[in-house]
Amino acid sequence: MRWLVALIIVLGGGQWLCGQTTQPGSRSAIVVLRGEIDDLARDGLEKRFAEARATGARTIILDINTYGGMVTSALDISGFLKRQTDVHTIAFVDEKAISAGAMIAVACDEIVMDPSAVIGDCAPIVFKTDGAIETMGATERAKAEGPVLADFLDSGM
Repeated sequence: MRWLVALIIVLGGGQWLCGQTTQPGSRSAIVVLRGEIDDLARDGLEKRFAEARATGARTIILDINTYGGMVTSALDISGFLKRQTDVHTIAFVDEKAISAGAMIAVACDEIVMDPSAVIGDCAPIVFKTDGAIETMGATERAKAEGPVLADFLDSGM
């Protein structure tokens, strides 16, 4: 958390923000993305970006702490972030950005991490009705991984 405060002070000229809102006239904003990545998280993120932009934010810090979630929602968020050419996006990972969280983080312009934070392990998984992880055959895995790998490749360009 100390890293986030220092980053905000540097980017915001000493004006730092809490939660998911932006102070009028501020040049930076924080958008919090925590918990499961799903359509609700996607819609909330897009709303918070619009609010930050409306207050004049030029830099948006995406505070990520997630084990991941739905591939479709993560791909939507990643694509959304890559289209934000009028603001500078920074992914801040204070604890974890696993799976969909990693995909979202690399879609930002920069990634800043706490020294103890972890990122990575992004692969589609399928759950059985009892909650156990179902193994996928090579063909199914290739089909499921295709969009994810394409998104990571696009983020690296």
